[in-house]
Amino acid sequence: MGFLLALMLSFAGLTIAAPTLEHRQTSNTTTTAGTTTQLTFQGAGASFTVNAPLDGSTFQIPNPISVDAITQVGAGNCAFTGINGVKLTVVGTNNGATIAPPQTIESGSCSA
Repeated sequence: MGFLLALMLSFAGLTIAAPTLEHRQTSNTTTTAGTTTQLTFQGAGASFTVNAPLDGSTFQIPNPISVDAITQVGAGNCAFTGINGVKLTVVGTNNGATIAPPQTIESGSCSA
């Protein structure tokens, strides 16, 4: 009987100590009322994501990796400038745009 009580109390303790689920945003295409679009930059065996504003303002790209592809999830037209002079436009959700030669992307701007 004592063993059964100890076993039940240990299970109760595990239940109380269990972590709670944290709500996370599952939609990665837009934030507040379609004000951003998600861009993924890939190259040099790595990738990073930027949520870009759709207001036409120029934003800096915060990562120096040499990029060879950009994909977009969400609406908007985005234009980019690379460190070696590449100019590239990505339109809406797509299968990606290739950059040749690969280079660091310095800035971009997106509009709805």
